[in-house]
Amino acid sequence: MLRMRRGCLGGCANTGQLVTLLLVVSVFAGGCMAPRAAPEQVISPMIPDNNPTLINNRWRIVEATYQGNPVVFEAVGPIHIAFLPVGTLNINADCPPGGAYRMVAENTSQYRLYSGEFAPMLCGEPIDSQFDQVMNILEDTTRFELEGQRLFLLGEDGKITLEVDNPP
Repeated sequence: MLRMRRGCLGGCANTGQLVTLLLVVSVFAGGCMAPRAAPEQVISPMIPDNNPTLINNRWRIVEATYQGNPVVFEAVGPIHIAFLPVGTLNINADCPPGGAYRMVAENTSQYRLYSGEFAPMLCGEPIDSQFDQVMNILEDTTRFELEGQRLFLLGEDGKITLEVDNPP
């Protein structure tokens, strides 16, 4: 199937031929390997497709606490969180524009957040540091409780309280 000139591996004048040969061989070899199985996702209400309350609403942070102490974020203004059906949590404010986390469910009420794409914080102080504090608490959360129009994201040291805040 593959033909190679005799002596090419030992001293081809054109190393591009060798690179091409190696790429072709790796493609054929890769086709013989079993594909890696994706980690199995636990069916959970934290996966937005399984909980319409999460994906059909926009959530506004109304309170954040760290180690029992309230975190101030009034300079930032309203901070919103949205859960997308693809397992993504988006966070944004007027400034900074925010970003997204990939969300993986652990069970019916626990999850892990993995950092994704974020816009740089260039809003100035105290906005940047206040938004950063809220982001640190969010990254610490690992479980949730949903009570009517309120959502609580809970972590070892922090808690974020959100309310439904749908645009008109």
